Amino acid sequence: MAKKCTAVILTLALATVLVACSPKTSLTAQEFSDRLEQAGYAVTVDEAMTDPSYSMSATAVDPDGRFTIEFYTLDSSESARHAFDLVRNDIRARTGTWYSRVETNASNFNVYRGTNDGAYFFISRVDSTFVYVETASGNRDAVNEAMRLLGYY
Repeated sequence: MAKKCTAVILTLALATVLVACSPKTSLTAQEFSDRLEQAGYAVTVDEAMTDPSYSMSATAVDPDGRFTIEFYTLDSSESARHAFDLVRNDIRARTGTWYSRVETNASNFNVYRGTNDGAYFFISRVDSTFVYVETASGNRDAVNEAMRLLGYY
């Protein structure tokens, strides 16, 4: 009985790891905009970025005005990975009490999220795109729901 239980637990754990680490599909700024507008977000797309390493950006404000999702399309996957690393390291360096931190790194995506002294941070990279949210920790579930909708969780 114990061997069967162990086998079932190991199988479920392996399935979870395989699903969590399978490649994700990045969105275009238009797809980002369409998905969030359908969910009631106010979206602004900026094609004229002042930083030449970004080819497109968009912001989306949740329907209740509690938080903003920033979306960037960079010139390469390497540039997006570098931006992810810079922002993650900046967040990690913040002082205060960390209540939770979760990081996932896979073939074409990275996710980092955490709660620190009442603030919730969520950053995610898929291929050459990057999303960033910083908000009050009470908005964590709404942010996570939006990221799932986008496929960036």
